[in-house]
Amino acid sequence: MPIRRLRIVKISPSPVIGICDCCNAEFKSDKHPGDDTEKEIAAAFDAHECKLVDGSQNALGIPRKSTSDR
Repeated sequence: MPIRRLRIVKISPSPVIGICDCCNAEFKSDKHPGDDTEKEIAAAFDAHECKLVDGSQNALGIPRKSTSDR
């Protein structure tokens, strides 16, 4: 299982946003910056389960050309 890391992004004057490096899930806080927003975001991050996309699946849904007929 890949290692999950939380990345905190502070954009002024917007609220603080946390992003999971593994699945790119976003976590926002309803509190104003400085009111333990990072703890709230960290708790939401710890509670979530990463939903990874299988890299072997084609995201566009285009079937691959078969090479078995060569």
